[in-house]
Amino acid sequence: MMALIEGMAFTGQPRNKPVVLETLAKQFRMTDTIAVEGAY
Repeated sequence: MMALIEGMAFTGQPRNKPVVLETLAKQFRMTDTIAVEGAY
């Protein structure tokens, strides 16, 4: 449960947005940056 909470806190911080977007694109094999932004 703590890992889930920490992960949500990490993704919610604006300074971590580039890392989160890169991870989303990689894990979901997305190439469209607009779609990645929408998933964020």
